[in-house]
Amino acid sequence: MTLQQILSWSLRGSGLILLGILLLRWKQKIPAKGMLLLWQAAILRLCLPGQISLPAPWMEASVSRNTADIGAVWTWIWLWGVFFAGMVTVFRWKQARRLLKKARPFPDVFCRQWIAGETKRKVEVLLCPGIKTPLAVGLLRPRILLPQNMDRQDKDRLRWVLTHEMVHIRRWDPLWKGLALLCRCLHWFNPLVWLLPAFLEGAMERSCDEICLERLGSGQKKGYALALLSLAEEQSAFWGGACGFGTSGLEERIGLIMNYKKISRVTVGLCALGVCAAAGVSAVGLVPEENSCYTMKVQDDQVVFEPASGGQTGENLYLMEKTEEGFLLHMAGK
Repeated sequence: MTLQQILSWSLRGSGLILLGILLLRWKQKIPAKGMLLLWQAAILRLCLPGQISLPAPWMEASVSRNTADIGAVWTWIWLWGVFFAGMVTVFRWKQARRLLKKARPFPDVFCRQWIAGETKRKVEVLLCPGIKTPLAVGLLRPRILLPQNMDRQDKDRLRWVLTHEMVHIRRWDPLWKGLALLCRCLHWFNPLVWLLPAFLEGAMERSCDEICLERLGSGQKKGYALALLSLAEEQSAFWGGACGFGTSGLEERIGLIMNYKKISRVTVGLCALGVCAAAGVSAVGLVPEENSCYTMKVQDDQVVFEPASGGQTGENLYLMEKTEEGFLLHMAGK
């Protein structure tokens, strides 16, 4: 992958992030599900290189001098950055694994019955020392981690916490947070991508709050907000791929919970269409017609032009020979 391709890949994803940042001004009017879809679209765009190329006959052909040596240097710099960013992420993941090994099963009949009635997947509920807020972790083996010092006798609070964390598990939110960390490793040079995990987490938590209130009913708003307030502590030193109950935008979330109104499916559908349109625009790239763009390579005393699209080199291949009077351009074989 060339430096130009890497930059184009990153810039296209950055366009969706910038759109999301602009929309944050009206996030109280936009459903959290819509914002979450936008951040997920940005993640997919940043994880998947390439573009959908559409030919544009009106675009002028470009001839660029081959800078393979310089491009290779920058590509190696990018790869080393990916490696070091990946090592930092793996180190934090191993720290979380060590903390997770200290967790112990939560022997509660109410909890087991509630989990069995909510999902057919095997979901473990564990008491974990060292965390201050409930967390959902794991993909193939989902687990809900509860703080060891949490008041577990309040069954209503426990039900609200389990409902919230189960939404994270059903939507595969830990996977999306892991992909956001992958984007940060691949695009370590892009400051906007470093903001993406925080934006994603905020939209996830607000969206979870909306879904929980839809299930629990508007009459539970006060109790749910109080549970969020009581459990909202400084985020524990756990890995960034975990999904927490009260770790993001506490004051704003409580305000949204208390002013919650059910969102219509039409509104959510319009948000989804808007995100699809934005994602489609970011994936499309206009290029000149095939074989109209050439790469110039310097070989000894000759400058060779080859089709940049990777077409045939036997035809439409031009040679520029150096003479005493200057350069002579002619088609190969003629």
